[in-house]
Amino acid sequence: LISAHLPMETKGLSPDDLTALASAIMDALLFAGGQSIPTVLAYALAIPYSKWGEENLPEAFNLCNISSLPSYLREVIRRFPPVSCFVFSERSFGSQPDKNVYLNIQMAQRDPRVWSEAAGSFVLRPVADYARCSVAFAEPALADGKLAAGNSRACPA
Repeated sequence: LISAHLPMETKGLSPDDLTALASAIMDALLFAGGQSIPTVLAYALAIPYSKWGEENLPEAFNLCNISSLPSYLREVIRRFPPVSCFVFSERSFGSQPDKNVYLNIQMAQRDPRVWSEAAGSFVLRPVADYARCSVAFAEPALADGKLAAGNSRACPA
């Protein structure tokens, strides 16, 4: 499956060389994006071959259909967020005990008030819907939509 989509220069690589290449790419992604990127890619590649995928993926879905991959990857992240919870502390500065606040990404990404009644289903939506509704990315943490703004909390990577 993978070798069909690789550049012509890689056609002569042995299976061992392809394995080493794939490992190097995954190591680079792990270094650049923590465990989240490899986790999403592992889910994205495994789901179509799993029992869950057979029962829940859209009938015509195929990993080789490049046009559906942007929505597919975002739906994998929505349904199986690699980071399922964020915790922050509301500081009281001594007047009361500090309060831990939990944002459960897994629950938020399945909220039917945001994602419609199909929130519990695996549905390939337009990419714009993910940009508008998802809380799985750091974009909402940007102050004034700018990474360099003083109150931004998004990762610059």
